[in-house]
Amino acid sequence: MTKDKTSQPPGERNMYLLITLISYLSTGIVVVLVGYLVIKGSGPLLHSLWEVMPEHDVEPLWQIWLRSMHQVLAVALFALPLGVGAGVYFSEYAPDSFYASKLLDVISNLAEVPPIVYGLFGWGVFSLGWGSGTAFPILVLAFSIWLLPSVIVMTYAALQDVPVSFRRDSLALGATHWQTTYRAVLPYARRNIAAGIFEGMARASGEAAPIIMIAASWPDLGGKTLRVLSYHLYRSVLEFPHTGREQLLGTALLLLVTAVFLQFVAILVRTIQIAPVPSRERRERGR
Repeated sequence: MTKDKTSQPPGERNMYLLITLISYLSTGIVVVLVGYLVIKGSGPLLHSLWEVMPEHDVEPLWQIWLRSMHQVLAVALFALPLGVGAGVYFSEYAPDSFYASKLLDVISNLAEVPPIVYGLFGWGVFSLGWGSGTAFPILVLAFSIWLLPSVIVMTYAALQDVPVSFRRDSLALGATHWQTTYRAVLPYARRNIAAGIFEGMARASGEAAPIIMIAASWPDLGGKTLRVLSYHLYRSVLEFPHTGREQLLGTALLLLVTAVFLQFVAILVRTIQIAPVPSRERRERGR
């Protein structure tokens, strides 16, 4: 039976109205900002996507976007096997001990560290000893180390959500520990793991702080090797604050669309169940 809002105490009703007002106000602000960016940035984005800006000595925006996607994919490919492997170990193989629990707490805290700290780590550990020709690998390493704790925590949480009966029944049927993990546990958790990977890629695509720290090692480089979308937007604001405002809005819109698209893919992966049709041989073996 639904409780009538008019019969609620005045204090509870006022709090409900206040929370509703704040929710609509916050949503309205986001809609207005995104709408302004779409209206003002769509035209400049289409114009600068394929054209070089000679007055700014900047390559076409689509090349910068491709370099950004290259960076995001390289970071994901580097952090994915290490992070998923560590998450599987902590969930399925690590002893249930005080030290393992504290180590997981440390990794969880590392996942909350601001990315600029990892940029400082990349600057101090890698940049000072390597040449400017290794700028992009250093950037990938710094972003991978930043993303690694998040992948570990996400994988561990996804595996912990798998019902215990999956493991118990598989072991009761004679499967080994690894066979249980690989054939019973991981297939159930793979959607959440894949969705977490796409969410991490969305975060990595919009971060500029680590790139700023790493680019400080080579001021003469001009940031061209490291010019991905987020860093390109940062450099453009600093170098051309009074000119090219429309191009800045177009770059910001492309960065927003990229991050939203990756988040949308993560939502689809997490919510849509894709059940492959078993082959005839597999159906026969299942009888």
